[in-house]
Amino acid sequence: MPDSRIQLGVIGRAHGVRGLVKVTSHTADPADLTAYGPLSDAEGRLLTLRWCLFFLAMALVNELAWRNLSTDAWVNVKVFGYMPAALLFGMAQVPALMRHQKDGGGTA
Repeated sequence: MPDSRIQLGVIGRAHGVRGLVKVTSHTADPADLTAYGPLSDAEGRLLTLRWCLFFLAMALVNELAWRNLSTDAWVNVKVFGYMPAALLFGMAQVPALMRHQKDGGGTA
């Protein structure tokens, strides 16, 4: 993979209620954006897999908690267990994200 990257477009706001998003294309012809194909590498696929497995595990834990705990205990697990778990998992993924951070110091 080359050291420099080219920004082909920007994912913007949500569009509709079916999970669509508005994409602003930076290609000469906006329809050409899809001609580039998937723009991902092994690290991006690994990060996606990690998040998928995390949410699958969270769904399994939620199902077990929902079936085996009282409603109050289940709500406590959801509020005080899931959010810290997601936060810690997300923080654990920061090194992988930092390895692929753009150089150049642009504004976010």
